Amino acid sequence: MDYREYAKELIDQIPESNLLYVMCFLQGAALTDSKPSAKPAPEGAEQEDH
Repeated sequence: MDYREYAKELIDQIPESNLLYVMCFLQGAALTDSKPSAKPAPEGAEQEDH
């Protein structure tokens, strides 16, 4: 069994109330890592705390 088939089996076992968390994770995992979405801060720049 390959990873995709195993993942589908596991998804079928997840309670409906937890599927939102899985969907958010899968959407993030499906994004490509080719370009970062934010530029790194220049050296010496202060970063905001969120």
